[in-house]
Amino acid sequence: MKEIDEVVAAYMEQLRNPALTNVFLWFTYIGSKYVEFPLLIGIVAYMRITCKNGIISSVLLLNLLLVRWLNSFFKESFGRERPVHKPLIDVGGLSFPSGHAMITASFYGLLVYFCWRRFAEKGSSVGARITAAIGILVIQMIGISRIYLGVHYFSDVVGGFAAGAALLSLTVVCYNFLIGETAKQREGHPGD
Repeated sequence: MKEIDEVVAAYMEQLRNPALTNVFLWFTYIGSKYVEFPLLIGIVAYMRITCKNGIISSVLLLNLLLVRWLNSFFKESFGRERPVHKPLIDVGGLSFPSGHAMITASFYGLLVYFCWRRFAEKGSSVGARITAAIGILVIQMIGISRIYLGVHYFSDVVGGFAAGAALLSLTVVCYNFLIGETAKQREGHPGD
């Protein structure tokens, strides 16, 4: 894996130019807490006030808090130092797994799932496909940005995506179980 990390890092260094660096800085910013938390607050407020839907907003909140905690736990457990060759930005902390990759795969992946589901329920398969494609592209670009900027190894990003996808899958299964149980309870209590 170390050889693959080195080959990918060298390739990314060759691609560097000011315009591409600005693009990847923007994607890294999108994957930061400075976007995630305001986005979460806005969605939670919207869901609670407008839609009166506490389940989705609670699941999003729990997902973001859990993925952030798990990422810190994994980083401390693995203790891998960040790359030291030619980073374009200064960051602290440990390297594996990439927090940007893990958190965006889980949290943004969950947002994409809820939007995709909403389009599918309304019978818009085109909207569902476009949502999924854009969401996957943004998540991938956030991960690639971390390698391009020299603050993570390729394996850090792959590990982050894998851990984030696992948590996303678990969250979706739990959410679907929860809404299934809620529907069963409503059927059992028609007067409520």
